[in-house]
Amino acid sequence: MRLLISIVLAALSVTLLTASLALYFWVPRFKGRVLGLGTPLPEWQVLLITVSDLTINYFYIVLPAVLAICIGLFRAAFATEDEPSRTES
Repeated sequence: MRLLISIVLAALSVTLLTASLALYFWVPRFKGRVLGLGTPLPEWQVLLITVSDLTINYFYIVLPAVLAICIGLFRAAFATEDEPSRTES
């Protein structure tokens, strides 16, 4: 069970990091193309572009937050039984 939790937490961390990089690099490349079509966009695309713009404009807040979450998830995933847990009271 502990191995499964470790794998899930590590995968969640990698997914979060990948999604953040996609919002920063990939979405802006296609933003011009999609907006250049002149057709109304679905709500989810508008939301994705807005979140991407926020990620780019506030990278100095988003980047440390994402890295802190990823580091915390990796530490939780690969903590040994001998280490005292910081989440237990």
